[in-house]
Amino acid sequence: MPVDRTAQIFEDLLHHRIAEGTLIKAGQDFVAEIEPATGAVKEQ
Repeated sequence: MPVDRTAQIFEDLLHHRIAEGTLIKAGQDFVAEIEPATGAVKEQ
């Protein structure tokens, strides 16, 4: 989902706009956190 659309969803639901940079950083952090599981699945 595009970052700008995700920011719009937050604004629509919470009446608060989240900066696109914050969403990008959160996505990067998420990818880093699930890397061990992703790597294990790829090995299988």
